[in-house]
Amino acid sequence: MLEIDNLSAGYGGRPVITQISACFGGGQVVSVIGPNGSGKSTLFKAVMGLCRVSAGVVRLDGKTAAETGERLFAQKVSYLPQIRSAGALTAGRMVLHGRFPWLSCPRHYRKEDYERCDSAMERLGISKLRDVQMDALSGGERQKVYLAMALAGDTEYFLFDEPATYLDVRHQVELAALMQELGRQGKTVTAVLHDINSALQISDRIVVMCRGRIVAEGAPEEIYESGVLQEVFGVKVRRLVDGDGKAYYIASGL
Repeated sequence: MLEIDNLSAGYGGRPVITQISACFGGGQVVSVIGPNGSGKSTLFKAVMGLCRVSAGVVRLDGKTAAETGERLFAQKVSYLPQIRSAGALTAGRMVLHGRFPWLSCPRHYRKEDYERCDSAMERLGISKLRDVQMDALSGGERQKVYLAMALAGDTEYFLFDEPATYLDVRHQVELAALMQELGRQGKTVTAVLHDINSALQISDRIVVMCRGRIVAEGAPEEIYESGVLQEVFGVKVRRLVDGDGKAYYIASGL
């Protein structure tokens, strides 16, 4: 279980998130949604120790991040940030970076590392890009490389910050299916999503943030029925059910 207990964090003395408490685990897909500036990305950075935490604690399987240690924490939690530098690397070498937490020092890749990277690239449909330089790829292709890098780490928890960035509609659908597949495999995927419709459609649980705090949390239907989406986003959300009983959500203006 990845637990966040009363976490407050920010930058340069400016608080961004305040007293956040949440738990992630159980092989779920959890979407974190909220208006721009509500602290979603900062929450992930605070969990990963990438910004100043002024209060609270992060626990992994009952131990604090400090007790767990950086290496073991990285072996269990993959983080895909919103903004990344491509670097002068091929796509294949970038994906191999996902294996860093498992390597000894100095780093020597093993057969297992190459196999996991090959599997991740194949899963994302980018095996043909293995020897292509990152700066020669399209934005969508780069995004799939970064997703493959996260998968190559074979972690139990995934923190994806806007993973659909640059992806076209087809690949957004594939990403949603991948996240749900990971959940069925017992992995826990927590993702910052801007598409409310997609979040309600694919998630087991929704976390709604506003002004640096969690204002609602629950199953998609509970979040829909609570009216919090209209309050936070200023949009009306409709729920449609098809003949098979599957629910679809559509956000529109008031």
